[in-house]
Amino acid sequence: MTTVTFTTPGTFTWTAPPGTTTVQVECCGAGGGAQGAAFTSGGGGEYAAEISVLVTGNSGYSGTVGAAGAGGPSSATTGGNSSFTGNSGFTVTAHGGHGGGAGGAGGAGGTGYASGTHFDGGAGVGAGSHVPGGGSSGGTSSAGQPGNPFSNTGGAAVLGGGPGGNGNDTSNGFAPVSGPGGGGGAGFERAGKHGASAGDHLGDVGGDCSYVGSNLDPFRRMGAAGGGLRVSGRKRRRGRGPLGGIPDHSRAA
Repeated sequence: MTTVTFTTPGTFTWTAPPGTTTVQVECCGAGGGAQGAAFTSGGGGEYAAEISVLVTGNSGYSGTVGAAGAGGPSSATTGGNSSFTGNSGFTVTAHGGHGGGAGGAGGAGGTGYASGTHFDGGAGVGAGSHVPGGGSSGGTSSAGQPGNPFSNTGGAAVLGGGPGGNGNDTSNGFAPVSGPGGGGGAGFERAGKHGASAGDHLGDVGGDCSYVGSNLDPFRRMGAAGGGLRVSGRKRRRGRGPLGGIPDHSRAA
């Protein structure tokens, strides 16, 4: 298997190698940012995957790596979606986590993909006895975990996902540590400034995208922490389906 990983936020184009007919795709949306004045943390990004997306060898396909949500003293933004589009416009999309709210509510975890395999990101939370950490991203087999309003701890990483960033009672919160998935940005408080001073932190880097092709020599291009998107490409075999009998769910209706 060959894996190509994209982690730089923005759009990219990938060309299917000759003979490739299907690809397996995994995506993770970016984490939402933290909101300083209300001490609310961001939600983690959604995980979305498809086992068989139709492609045509030597053709180009577009994808997007979601950018981290921005934190701020009075507002925070949602993390970007990560996606990959195959034949017939079939698109796999993992939605970004929402930024922390001004009304004391943390940002919701990324959600919205309705096909294939998908797990929501963990929710950000509002402050309890401590400034909270952010939600962790959805993983390969379960939803992300929420931040903890009674400690500075971000949501714990689930299998195949990334953790939420930790909060901080005396200064800026922390971005999530390296790992797959865009964990939500942590809430923060600036000592002596009643939480309203300029200071913020971003959510984790957004989802990454990768391609896996069994008909190529193995190699891997890895990047910074972020969501994950994997694409497993195989040549069509005579008398069998795209992946040797595995049902294909990628055809447009």
